[in-house]
Amino acid sequence: MKKDILFWIVAVLFVLASLFDWVAVLKIPVIVAACALLIQVAIEVFRRHRKEM
Repeated sequence: MKKDILFWIVAVLFVLASLFDWVAVLKIPVIVAACALLIQVAIEVFRRHRKEM
């Protein structure tokens, strides 16, 4: 399942790369990765908080 999502992200990035310049496209995965990391941290904190309650 996760591999399918990764495949689609890569496909979308390649489509964007053909439409826009590479500098803008290269910034997208960095932003997406940062958002994904923040969401993971938020979920982890939320789970720990619920366990304590």
